[in-house]
Amino acid sequence: MKLADVAHKPYGLSVTHNLTLLLTCRDDHMLMEIDSQSGELLRQIELPSDIDCPYHAAQLTADEFVVCYGTTGSGHHGVSVVHSGSGIMKHNYTQLRYPSHVSIDKNNDCIYVSDHYQHRVVRLNFSLEYQGEIYVGNKDWPWRLFWDHATRRLIVGLEKGDVLILQLT
Repeated sequence: MKLADVAHKPYGLSVTHNLTLLLTCRDDHMLMEIDSQSGELLRQIELPSDIDCPYHAAQLTADEFVVCYGTTGSGHHGVSVVHSGSGIMKHNYTQLRYPSHVSIDKNNDCIYVSDHYQHRVVRLNFSLEYQGEIYVGNKDWPWRLFWDHATRRLIVGLEKGDVLILQLT
């Protein structure tokens, strides 16, 4: 089944609070929200030019999105909170090297970010202040993240194909 034709190449996909799809379109510097039932485009959110190569985004509040960005080279890398109406970055954290995925724990007001080239998952609060990190070892790289609210587990997909299931308290 084909849901929708998307004119922009999405790199990231997440589900919003309203169960719509949020696509991160790297080459066009935008987010697209699509109705998951009809495939209708609900809105496009232009990202600030400071966000180079966005890879993944997740909804933080009704009007805010967390976006991780950066090239595989030596360009700017980071994660930002972006307001959907104005496109303005409210917060920015740049102590990352190739962040590729974000996951949000709303109950504890924290954001997990895969910091690919530094072999870690970084924990930030909603103002993007550093709260800690989980080192995954120097033989593999964190690639994808999923926060399971019911079990309080962070599931980390690694580049080489392994999966870490971390019980967090």
